Amino acid sequence: MSRLPYIIVLIILLAIVSPYWFSYGMFMDGLIYSTVAKNLHDHLGSFVDPQFTPFFHAHFHEHPPLGMYIQSGLYAISSSPILDRWYSIITLLLSGWVMVKLWCFLEPSKSRLGYWVLLFWGTTPLIIWALPNNLLENLMGLWVMLAILYQWKSFRSNHWSLSLLTGLLWTLSFYTKGPVGLFPMALGPILWLLKIENRTIVVKQWCIAMGFALGLFFIPYWSIPELQSSWNAYFHQQIEHSLQRVVTVDSRFYILFQTLNHAIPMLAFLGLIGWYWRKHIQLVFDKKTWALLLLGLSGIVPMMISLKQREFYIIPAWPLIVLSVSMVAVPILEKLDSLLRPMPKKWGIALATVLIIGALANAIRYRGDFIRDSVTQSDLKKIAWNFPHVHTIHFTSELHQDYSLIGYAQRFFKMGLDPFKNDTYVITTTPQSIPMDRYKEIDLNLKKLHFYNAKP
Repeated sequence: MSRLPYIIVLIILLAIVSPYWFSYGMFMDGLIYSTVAKNLHDHLGSFVDPQFTPFFHAHFHEHPPLGMYIQSGLYAISSSPILDRWYSIITLLLSGWVMVKLWCFLEPSKSRLGYWVLLFWGTTPLIIWALPNNLLENLMGLWVMLAILYQWKSFRSNHWSLSLLTGLLWTLSFYTKGPVGLFPMALGPILWLLKIENRTIVVKQWCIAMGFALGLFFIPYWSIPELQSSWNAYFHQQIEHSLQRVVTVDSRFYILFQTLNHAIPMLAFLGLIGWYWRKHIQLVFDKKTWALLLLGLSGIVPMMISLKQREFYIIPAWPLIVLSVSMVAVPILEKLDSLLRPMPKKWGIALATVLIIGALANAIRYRGDFIRDSVTQSDLKKIAWNFPHVHTIHFTSELHQDYSLIGYAQRFFKMGLDPFKNDTYVITTTPQSIPMDRYKEIDLNLKKLHFYNAKP
């Protein structure tokens, strides 16, 4: 299997996100996870009781702690937010690499086509957006794909050690994102129903993995009271709250519509090529295709029980959708591959070189820029630069839901924004709410915020 096509695809994906390589700013959720992880590194909070800020989510139980705990270990290298960016990119690309490994395992005679699978997956707009944005789904997706790969291998080889590894990966996925990380458990029942592997071995190895996973969760849960309290708080604050009160979409089918929406470009491309070569190819739906599709949907459909849905929840299951479509499209991919293979190797090397140079130039162009929330970050930087001794600032009520502002202040500038009372320094976007007899505005040429200091 030639590595050059894979290298070119990898360079393409990195080039697409090159503006983010050395720039600042990220999606709010990713910023929150980064802030919690940095606090863990600084011994503010603990594995069983993480902290966002001292004033907001001082006991952060919105998600299980593993993803943020792993990320906190990276700050022994550097505390730069750029590290968050590359941690996010690498973890998601690793899940794509495992997806290719699964393709080669399931289709050994078609392993040379794996770069097409990687290309379809990586050029999905959702994946491009997720690469630099530090989502927990990126890490969970890695555990998910590893669990599926090793569990399927255990069904083929009947090796209990692979089942133990599968159980560990289920647990890691659960500790990263909660119950949504357990959908790979459906692989065993799906393969049993479709009679793809030996049914007796499937039941045996699945039970070994399940028993080990249950032990890994419940033994610490029963043995460590602090861990039990942490999980109980998570189930109450996140699971129960999400099911009963949180509404982010109008329809329970939103997550399915988004899945189809992200599949349309891939389906349209393959459909057009397939129509052009319709007299020379024949598409086949085999059992493995259905197994992957059902497994992917098992990671998406259960989310319909809640009206709290976001399109990036699809990320961990997306490789399975791409794999199932690619298996159907093997005759098309073989045709495309036959057109590309005769090209001289030096052409591929030249293309890779041009892409690398272009990506580096683009990355340098945006180096140090605030590529997201630029005004907020710029204002906070000016405050921190001029008042390096200030670590707590009061901010007015209209900003209390601006979690990006709170996160940037805590993560990038080590400033805690206090919603309660601090009479020395205040930031606001509504100057009329500030009693001018007690405060004077400090002119720092801010664009969004107004910064005040208490009069002597």
